[in-house]
Amino acid sequence: MCGNSAQFQGDERDVILLSMVDSNEAEGVMRLRSDGARDMNKKRYNVAASRAKDQLWIIHSLDYQTDLKPDDLRTKLLAYSHQQLQSSSSTLIQHQTESPFEAAVLKQLVARGYQVITQYEVGYYRIDMVVQGAHSRLAIECDGDRYHSGSEKIAEDLARQAILERLGWQFYRIRGSAFFSQPDTALEDLWQRLAQLDILPIPNNTQETVLTEEPLHQEIIRLAQRLKQEDLVQDEAIVTTPEPQANYSRIQEMFKQRSEQRKQQRNNL
Repeated sequence: MCGNSAQFQGDERDVILLSMVDSNEAEGVMRLRSDGARDMNKKRYNVAASRAKDQLWIIHSLDYQTDLKPDDLRTKLLAYSHQQLQSSSSTLIQHQTESPFEAAVLKQLVARGYQVITQYEVGYYRIDMVVQGAHSRLAIECDGDRYHSGSEKIAEDLARQAILERLGWQFYRIRGSAFFSQPDTALEDLWQRLAQLDILPIPNNTQETVLTEEPLHQEIIRLAQRLKQEDLVQDEAIVTTPEPQANYSRIQEMFKQRSEQRKQQRNNL
């Protein structure tokens, strides 16, 4: 559906693409877009920015720091969006792993090409890592001696695991002392367990196997770059102009796959 904010009043969509493309007719900053009479402009922007259930994409040609006045409605929306993006990115980097032990195990999984979701939230609980397969998944807990020792802590961990197992989760626990004493062989049982569950690595795809809630636009950029590279390889001997409909279909399929993946992750909670 395409239209202005009035056409979306009282309605919602999973994904909203909000266009803020504009150009200046003169030098300097653009003409102020204020709240308007009876706050009508403010209300339009409020509707436009609140109709998305899952993703809001802002497509803009403006640098809010140089092209717009500080009290412009567009300045406020773009500044807020950039702040949220930066905050989300720094938080993800900080919390991807919580210890050197987890980082070492994650490195081994990624090196073999497994799809790994770190710090996976299930209700009030959080799982160190989840290895995702086509039809099943395995929760991995890294029991470092510093954070998982003592009878009280062990009992708490086992109680949490029992609750999640009743919800259908399967667990594999790794002891830090065993891993660091024999790092080359400590995960042999884990590889066998993953194979038994038919959770297979993705060959030649180790750069994209750690799944986080990374901002979606970064993922789309990577996918677009990969598509461009594939076109260059296929057409290196022939210069052709790709058909718009073909590119549209491929991009549409990317969005569909990503949407299904996000739905599956939400359903798994």
